[in-house]
Amino acid sequence: MRRFQAFRAQLFSGPLITLITISFGAFVLLWMLQHGFAAVELSASDQGHSHHGLTFPMGYEMLNWCVMVIAMMTPLVAHNLSYVRSAVDARIRGSVALAFLLGYWAVWCVTGLFLMPLTALILALADANIAFLIMILGGLIYSASPIAQLGRNLCHQSQRLEAFGAPAQWSSARYGLVTGMRCTLVCWPWMIVPMLALSGHMAAMIIVTVFLFFDRLSLPTKPAWRIPPALGTVFGPRLGVPALNGPA
Repeated sequence: MRRFQAFRAQLFSGPLITLITISFGAFVLLWMLQHGFAAVELSASDQGHSHHGLTFPMGYEMLNWCVMVIAMMTPLVAHNLSYVRSAVDARIRGSVALAFLLGYWAVWCVTGLFLMPLTALILALADANIAFLIMILGGLIYSASPIAQLGRNLCHQSQRLEAFGAPAQWSSARYGLVTGMRCTLVCWPWMIVPMLALSGHMAAMIIVTVFLFFDRLSLPTKPAWRIPPALGTVFGPRLGVPALNGPA
């Protein structure tokens, strides 16, 4: 069961349980936001208004996006956050960890300014069901590519952090920003997948989250075309590849 050793190590030591709790809270909040959206649509329909013409401010869409990325992307940085907490003075670990997460989340929130219009363009050009299946295939191909592996390698890298006071918080926030950009390089196609799901949006989010978590458990290795590491992590020898590849 070597393919789950990294998961067990992270689960029972470090901040993973806290990150999963944050992720779960964000999933619940997102469900509440979407439930409220559906209630407004139903109310408009009951009053004789066409809900197809109902629009919401960009701020509402961005709020949904930011909550979605917090729900999906937060568990991926357990290793990075463990490093942050170990590199600073114990008295400021909480504030430094928050600074790292805010930097990380900020990058993903900004990414929505590009991925949401891209999703709208995809939906304008193709049927949603077909686009959904094509995007899953495209995500798998991208995850198998050298550029995705380069991004995964970068996600495992650490950087020097200040240990005390405000400099520690600023350096941790910068590390969060850098980690967010590296994570975006790896995960961006998969963030489009749930937005293309006409039904089962929340289920698609959870499946993608689990996929990306197992993807992140793979160890750094030489960028090359290979089976997506998430599949190797879960199925390992059944696919004819080691579960957690070391450097090639």
